[in-house]
Amino acid sequence: MKLFNNTIVDGTHTNSVLQNVLELADTLIQRGVTGTRKRFTRKNFVKLRWIKLKDLKIDDKYQRLINSKFIKDAKEFNPNLVKPISVFLRPNGDLVVVDGQHTCMMAAIYVEDPSEFEIECQVQEHPKDFTTEQCIAAEAKYFEQFNSSRTNMTGVALFRSQLAQNEPKAVQLEKNFKRLGVHVELIGADDD
Repeated sequence: MKLFNNTIVDGTHTNSVLQNVLELADTLIQRGVTGTRKRFTRKNFVKLRWIKLKDLKIDDKYQRLINSKFIKDAKEFNPNLVKPISVFLRPNGDLVVVDGQHTCMMAAIYVEDPSEFEIECQVQEHPKDFTTEQCIAAEAKYFEQFNSSRTNMTGVALFRSQLAQNEPKAVQLEKNFKRLGVHVELIGADDD
């Protein structure tokens, strides 16, 4: 059983086949992906707030260096690509960006009136008795957990996205895969 079923007509992707999330999860569970189920409610999620850029701070003690080429190459701020920024509120009132510093930098550089510009943030509060050192340690741990658990886009994922957009080079590459009997992650020749 495939995890993703694409309808293919005349060797090209023509339709997407939507899959129900729970049915897809059941397939994974049948394949041995298991864990402990826990009950969660909305109360368990980090609260969202709109915060002005001028009120956000970045601690370089654990953050990556700012990639100025990445920011320059963006050429503009695109709010459609922005997810909430991960922020911690320290007992002294500082709002510290733990994930999303490049998004903040793009906004600060490319939006009009950046001092009044607000961005959506997930705000976690440190315990009121935390010292600055304890805050830094907790933020660094979160930074590590968050960034080590993310999956960056692989070349195959990019290829799959380009196929869905019917980009000519990707479509031709898939045709070549099929002609050669090659498949990569369910792209190309049948995976029987």
